[in-house]
Amino acid sequence: MTRHLYVDSSVVISLLFEEPNSRRVRPFLRRFSKKMVSASLLEAEVLASAKREGVALDKAAPFVDMVSLVIPERSLLPEYLSIFEAGYLRGADAYHLAAALYTDPTRKQLGFATADQKQSEIADRLGFTVVIF
Repeated sequence: MTRHLYVDSSVVISLLFEEPNSRRVRPFLRRFSKKMVSASLLEAEVLASAKREGVALDKAAPFVDMVSLVIPERSLLPEYLSIFEAGYLRGADAYHLAAALYTDPTRKQLGFATADQKQSEIADRLGFTVVIF
């Protein structure tokens, strides 16, 4: 079992909107309390989704605070090259996966949680332990 968990925005947004899969997501994430990370892009994606759906931003903000944010100190070009060698992803999905690769290049300490099928396939090809919701 991985020690830490990269959480894609799709997972956090499912919790915010209490989507049907959130009943499975919530108990799983409790096991990783204080051990979850995500790209800083999560802030924009969660808050933009809240605004679009008319959810108060002060209600959405605690969902961002659930995770520690990864802010790379260099270009993620090497990570993108690995990702796009494994397949195609949209830019935001690739950014999340690149941030995960940056955080754990060995893919041994960090699992990858997402609700996106294509992203989960690429994460699996890259060697992450993947949890899909």
